Amino acid sequence: MPVQLTVVGGIVAALLAAILIVSQRSDRVTHPVGTVSVLGNEIARGHCTRGARLEVVDESATTVVIKFASRGEPLGDCLMCEVARLEEPIGDRTSIDETTDTEIGVSDACLDFLRDRP
Repeated sequence: MPVQLTVVGGIVAALLAAILIVSQRSDRVTHPVGTVSVLGNEIARGHCTRGARLEVVDESATTVVIKFASRGEPLGDCLMCEVARLEEPIGDRTSIDETTDTEIGVSDACLDFLRDRP
């Protein structure tokens, strides 16, 4: 009997964890990427929102598709930098915003942040 309870408890815990993960993903709202800072194979987008996530959706020899999402309203007047890592430095590839299907500009907003990373 204790073995059955342990198995059932494990299944219930796994289901609860899966529900939590799915609910956290579903409450993210995508936003236009706008601009990113680039250093080596890292890109960063400045923001001031909770639960921000910058994601490289796809990389090819000619393009990099990027998505930005966050939870909740802006936090006020601040600058935080969300970082994503590319497989290879961006080089001559075009960065595309998955949300707007437009080319992403480059800015220096998070460049110091990228330089200071360990």
